[in-house]
Amino acid sequence: MANFQRLKRTASGVFTGDPAIGELMLDTPSGYLYTTRDDGALVLINNGIPGPTGPSGAVGPSGAVGPSGATGPVGPSGAVGPSGAAGTDATQRYFLNAFDTTTQTNPSAASGNAFKYNTTIDSRGVAVVSGSMIQVANSGVYNIQFSAQLEKSSANKEDVDIWLSKNGVGVPWSATTIVVEGSSDRQVAAWNFFLSMDSNEYAELYWHSDDLNVAAIAASGHAVPAHPDIPSIILTVNNVD
Repeated sequence: MANFQRLKRTASGVFTGDPAIGELMLDTPSGYLYTTRDDGALVLINNGIPGPTGPSGAVGPSGAVGPSGATGPVGPSGAVGPSGAAGTDATQRYFLNAFDTTTQTNPSAASGNAFKYNTTIDSRGVAVVSGSMIQVANSGVYNIQFSAQLEKSSANKEDVDIWLSKNGVGVPWSATTIVVEGSSDRQVAAWNFFLSMDSNEYAELYWHSDDLNVAAIAASGHAVPAHPDIPSIILTVNNVD
């Protein structure tokens, strides 16, 4: 007939006489299990070696997703990429500063004379072509300003008409008449025009007089007091839009 066994445990070691006959005692630090035989001898029942691991149980359902953790520190910046191509400068301005050092005569009363310019001081995007054409490289609205010194060598007054031409055609209602007094009195004609032009279009300034003694005068060699020479015409052009 079987007897019930009592299981005792200790953490301070198992010694002879600790477990009673037939009583089991577990040494918890080592995992050894002891008993005492009928003759009073202490017997080690096992050596404390863990048995083989059993098969894993089925995976349970995933739990709810927890809250996101704090944002980590910003990483180092990457290498700087190559520079892009240069764009068009929207503030770029185009201009011309020119004049003529010669006296321009009136060879015929039957036709107009295009003012000519033989010296360009500075320019960007605007140029003098064929001596009289003011040609632009870029579309826009241009302010064309001039100052011409006119003289009539003979007596009596004479009218001088000045007008603007675009691409060889007179601009409507652009002419102005000034009166030159005569007897070598000099009169300065100076005003400006606003003109819209596309790329490679050109403008010209024309003048006309019925009297062949009228001319645009250039003068140099002023010594008392010394001062710059006087061109027959000064021209400045700049784009405004």
